[in-house]
Amino acid sequence: MSDKVDYQKQFPDIYRPSAKKCSVVKVPAMNYLMVDGHGNPNECAKFQSACEMLFSVSYALKFAIKKSQLQIDYRVYPLEGLWWTDNMDDFNVKNKDIWK
Repeated sequence: MSDKVDYQKQFPDIYRPSAKKCSVVKVPAMNYLMVDGHGNPNECAKFQSACEMLFSVSYALKFAIKKSQLQIDYRVYPLEGLWWTDNMDDFNVKNKDIWK
């Protein structure tokens, strides 16, 4: 079995950015599991179900790949969210109902 793939070591600018300065990072093409949606994530049962599904699928894939001929082991990282509104001037944490 090969060593565990560690993206934090491979891509420190992405996974461990400086806490002291802002910077622009170039994210290479990678495969992700994702869901799209809209509305307040704190009040949406579909959002919570989607998060649970993402982790279930992520761990199922991780262990299937680890046990396959590929024998690749890797860490399942925490969820990341990209939030926006159609008009970013309207983006506000007090009005999550229009978030996408």
